[in-house]
Formats: sequence, structure tokens, C-alpha cells
Amino acid sequence: MAAFEGQRSPYTFQGITVLYKGQVAAIAGTALTGSGYVAFMEMRDIDIPKATIWKAAKHITSLIVQNKNVVYAGLGDKHPNSRKFLEKLGFEYFGDDVTGGKIFVWQPSQL
Repeated sequence: MAAFEGQRSPYTFQGITVLYKGQVAAIAGTALTGSGYVAFMEMRDIDIPKATIWKAAKHITSLIVQNKNVVYAGLGDKHPNSRKFLEKLGFEYFGDDVTGGKIFVWQPSQL
């Protein structure tokens, strides 16, 4: 996290680092926040093959399944296909946050 964003995370998290051509291209995982578990994926502006992104997403999904907790995720503004991506991973629309952002949820029963 520190290598990607330049700072330490205030949360406990479990995740992976995606390397592409020797560079840190993305980080993804789940973070335990004061409100519960939140899924995250941050990608750098590098042309990463879709297969690499899906491989990372499948790995994170397996971590979520093992965790057996409700996990929330917000739509990313930078990526227009965020909603479709989350839905393919098993997340369902939950509601809007106070700023109008879309929140999705993954339930343990969605195995």
C-alpha cells in the first residue's frame, strides 16, 4: 500500500500487488474499516491486459469467499465499467452513499 500510494494504510487489509512488466500496476484486496470490510482495487494508468486484471479479481474473490463476511465496494469514477466488473464478481447494488456514490455489497450466501 505504501509503495503504491506513498503512505501507510490506517486499515488492516488483505490483498495482492499486481506486477506488470516489472512495475506495480495495481493493488487489490479487502480492508477492515470501522464500518466493516471494504473491497478495493487501485490501478495505475498502465495498459494492463484484461486477462491480468481478471486473474487478480478472481484471486481477491477467493479471499472474500474465505473471509465469509459481508463486503462492500463503491463504484470507481475512473473506470466506466466498474459496475459491470463488480456485478460479474458477485456484488449486488446496495444503495447510494451520502454523496450519491453507488455502493455494492457481496453477501457470504452468494457462493
